[in-house]
Amino acid sequence: MTTVNDEPITADGGPYTLLDTDLEPGRTYTYTLRAIRGDGITHPYGPIEVTIPDPQGRALYLAHPYPNPATSSVTLEYELPSGLDTVTLSVYDLSGRRIDTQQLQPASGRHSLVLDVGEYPQGVYIARLVGEGASETRRFVISR
Repeated sequence: MTTVNDEPITADGGPYTLLDTDLEPGRTYTYTLRAIRGDGITHPYGPIEVTIPDPQGRALYLAHPYPNPATSSVTLEYELPSGLDTVTLSVYDLSGRRIDTQQLQPASGRHSLVLDVGEYPQGVYIARLVGEGASETRRFVISR
């Protein structure tokens, strides 16, 4: 069991988000939220199960970009299996115009890339990860 905080959070501080970043591919995690009202009555929410994709057997995996919407930078996390020779990450606007392309190291495992999007105009963009005939795409928004 993981404890997020030792002190209760008051209702006037929400909404709340939990970003669990120390996860292993191929495992399933269970989360339960327990809300305690001021009069001591407890309300459980969940459990909810989340399975982290395992890149074994997959060509590659691109997680949802964050923050989304972004203002100056966006983080793209991805996982690669072993045996890839080339991996490319491209960013497209909604008209299909390629805005940016980066050749990535094809090392297997989990990776993270921070894109500087400070010069991108506001709008919706598509990130596309391509390796050895397989691809994954994710949408993100630039908003200022």
